[in-house]
Amino acid sequence: MPDTESNASFEAMRRRHPRLLNAISWLRAHPVLCGVAGAVGIGAVFVLDMSVTGYLMSGFYVIPLFFLALAVNWRAVAFAGAVCIALSAFVFVWEDSLSPDRWLVLLYALMVGVALVALSYLIGRLSTMTDYAELRAQLSEAGADILGSGRTGDDLDELLEYALERLGEQLSATNGILLLLENGEWTGRAGFGLGVDARQVVARYPEVPLAAQALRTDAAVSRDFTDGDPAPVAPLAAHVRLERVLVLPMRSLEREVGVVVYNRPQDEGEYSREQVALAEGLARYIGVTVDNVRLLSELSTRRRDLELVRDSSLDFAQSIDMEEVLEAVVSRLVGVLDMHACDIYEVDVEAGVMRNLVSYDDGEFDSSEWLGREYPIEYFATSAMAIRSHRPVTVTSIDDPRLNYAERDLMKRWGHNTELIIPLRIREQVIALVELFDDREGRAFSDEEVELARSICRFAALAIDKARLFDR
Repeated sequence: MPDTESNASFEAMRRRHPRLLNAISWLRAHPVLCGVAGAVGIGAVFVLDMSVTGYLMSGFYVIPLFFLALAVNWRAVAFAGAVCIALSAFVFVWEDSLSPDRWLVLLYALMVGVALVALSYLIGRLSTMTDYAELRAQLSEAGADILGSGRTGDDLDELLEYALERLGEQLSATNGILLLLENGEWTGRAGFGLGVDARQVVARYPEVPLAAQALRTDAAVSRDFTDGDPAPVAPLAAHVRLERVLVLPMRSLEREVGVVVYNRPQDEGEYSREQVALAEGLARYIGVTVDNVRLLSELSTRRRDLELVRDSSLDFAQSIDMEEVLEAVVSRLVGVLDMHACDIYEVDVEAGVMRNLVSYDDGEFDSSEWLGREYPIEYFATSAMAIRSHRPVTVTSIDDPRLNYAERDLMKRWGHNTELIIPLRIREQVIALVELFDDREGRAFSDEEVELARSICRFAALAIDKARLFDR
């Protein structure tokens, strides 16, 4: 997706701001440059005041002071105001014109200086609140775009990167990372200033106790690690030097989504209560957005799975010929789970045997070597386990201790490293067994994948039972 299109939601709110507000935001973002400009202005007024005698030029100090009130924080304005009053007094003394009227001028200058300091403070607060409100509005709009269009991958990553960096700017942070809590692990999803891709950061839940504390208390946690042990935030400490760290919890209702971790230099001082409060609110909003996208993704997956189960049941119901039904079952399962091979066995529990009905490997159905072979149920240990328990059995390595010699030997012979066994039942009786194989070692099956395969196999069991009754 082009950058201009993907950034549209992020920039929409900025374009809607009045030009004056945008100008002030730009000035506030460049305090050093504005401070130099203000100092030059104060110097110019001082030179003018010294050069022109008989006229009161100190009133022009209001111009650079007003500029500084718009551009820098109130402490800098207070210092500049004190300098201007001192320079005015120096000129009065130099010109030997320090009269009661001039004292009133200095008093007036002091009052104006106080007013400008107050103005600078209020503009600073307004600017901060506006930046946070703008960021939240941008997140809301961008999140709605993602949810509305059904995009849940790169668009969400871009949203998180943008939100993380913008919030980091408000906190004067040099490093930051967003950690999602997934299956008991902290997984990096977005970051900046780390020197590595945030997705490479993975840690077990107990390895980041500061993040666990933030989620448990549902409140931001701030620590100074300048001279301390950074172990409580080990994933971030492995890549950057930790100084002042702020951990923000991300929640969606009662669900723990993750945390946002920021690090800034010691010289920046402690995080203010206002910064922490606003950052907490934004972190929670990010958590809600992430959780909404997750729910949408799960809904989309479940809808797709339901469609696959429906289509599978229709495929199986189209024929009563056993061979056609078996090939339809195999094709559907291999395609859905992206497996390499599949065997289906007819199970006779009373006789204690299982007979091969169909064998599929290398993209072809075998019609001679294995078809019709009978084995005692106990010949394959994991197959017997699935039949007895009526539940799926997964094997992710040929070193699995549940495999017996015969199974391990066959898997090595055919290059299979992963196996999924699903019993097919009719009225609590196992009538057949599906064994799916894959060449990839360590292939993990999610709960959703196993449940999808079981749902398809329920209809497969009905179709096989119907075809078997028709044959009889």
